[in-house]
Amino acid sequence: MHQLPPSAGSQPISAAPAQRRNAAFYAAPVEAFLAASDEEAYAPLAAPHGYTLAPEQLSAWRLQLPVLREALADLPARAVTSPAPWIHLEFDIPRLGRRVDAVLVTDTAVVPIEFKVGAKKFQQIDYEQAWDYGLDLKNFHVPSHWARILPLLCATHASPAHVTTSTIAMNWFYDDR
Repeated sequence: MHQLPPSAGSQPISAAPAQRRNAAFYAAPVEAFLAASDEEAYAPLAAPHGYTLAPEQLSAWRLQLPVLREALADLPARAVTSPAPWIHLEFDIPRLGRRVDAVLVTDTAVVPIEFKVGAKKFQQIDYEQAWDYGLDLKNFHVPSHWARILPLLCATHASPAHVTTSTIAMNWFYDDR
């Protein structure tokens, strides 16, 4: 708790959440994310952000981290150009008050990733949410205006049998440079 100066009164006030320098709860080069422990990546996600976090959200983050680590494991080895790829977790979309679960930024594309933790199949509404995040970044995030945007939907418990031609065709690609 911070104290008001004596001239302003003696009632304590609650401290506001710390200001982030990044639009994400967690952001790091992919190589640093892979080297960090789960707790090091989880702590900034679970830190106070000015509202109460639901237990389901905290649990979802714990399940998402290993999925991301596995998916990104060989990315730094393949990325030979600079700048290095970065991962942003719980990325705030400017002006909309929405957050993307994860955003991978490489030298060739911006990849918003929407997780559906526990989902056993891909739902149309979830594709639309991932699509909307891509559009939101394209329209409201200045660095994404001229980037390739590749929205990605991750249903963590879907079997490969649920990935069909129609779902592959819906891996949208924005490139209007």
